[in-house]
Amino acid sequence: YLKVSAASLLTQRPLITIRKIKIEKLPIPNLGVCVIDINELSSDLALNEKPMSLSAKSDTGLDVAGLLDFVNAGAMHKLKMFAPNLPVSEMGLTDKCPIDISEAKAALSFDGQFNSKNMAFPIIVKLTELKSAVSGDKKVLGLDAATAKQMFESVKEMTLAANVSGAVDSPQLRVDVGKTLAGLKDGLIAAGKQQLANMAGEQLKKILPGGLPVDPGA
Repeated sequence: YLKVSAASLLTQRPLITIRKIKIEKLPIPNLGVCVIDINELSSDLALNEKPMSLSAKSDTGLDVAGLLDFVNAGAMHKLKMFAPNLPVSEMGLTDKCPIDISEAKAALSFDGQFNSKNMAFPIIVKLTELKSAVSGDKKVLGLDAATAKQMFESVKEMTLAANVSGAVDSPQLRVDVGKTLAGLKDGLIAAGKQQLANMAGEQLKKILPGGLPVDPGA
């Protein structure tokens, strides 16, 4: 009888729940010294009466916030992050990219949501101290290889935009061509390459005849 009762109780309650954890002065490579807060950390998040939340902030400007909600039916989990001054070499940006980024600092930001079936994460990467080149002879952002080569060798800063979507176990990364072209155009203007910036603008008009609806740096 006791065994059956215990088993019944265990199916309704998590075995362990920690209401609050705070970690101060945790050093993390490339991210700085962090303060981390975690609430409602449980051995079974679906059985706990409250969603789990977490946040992390560092002395270098890292700001992360997340909510894992297995309590409310149909709720989406949420995660947002801003991380400045990340070395691009640590991010694997060029693994499947036609642009060879040999050197840059990146400020990464995203704010998205997900559940077991779907995810939606718009990502913005602002690159500075950029040294890049176009590898191969394929088109980049709809630009022919020669033009793209001129542009990417000229810019020292620009914004890349992408979206991660699909199932959590097989996410798909797609470059937002419109916002990335707009970021490239702004980078060319900053580099004093007005003629190349105009060419990027013409390509942008072909892709988005109605104009760019959202600032690429937003």
